[in-house]
Amino acid sequence: MSGCASGLARKTSSGRRAEELARRKGVEPINIALAYVLSQRFPTFPIVGPKHPWETRSTLGVLDVELTPEEVLWLDLRTA
Repeated sequence: MSGCASGLARKTSSGRRAEELARRKGVEPINIALAYVLSQRFPTFPIVGPKHPWETRSTLGVLDVELTPEEVLWLDLRTA
């Protein structure tokens, strides 16, 4: 698999995992993605680039999302 193809496969897999976890937690996938970024062991700050105001509002749900260490590992495809 080429580098681009393997990158696309990883993005697709991580997206599916974020969607699955979002369904289980009753939140939007963007909230899982942002919670994952904020759960890293090093200082991070997610940058959100919304096109519409509602996209900004939809990200606020991240404030209610807590990921367990196991969920963070599961979302990290490098450990899969």
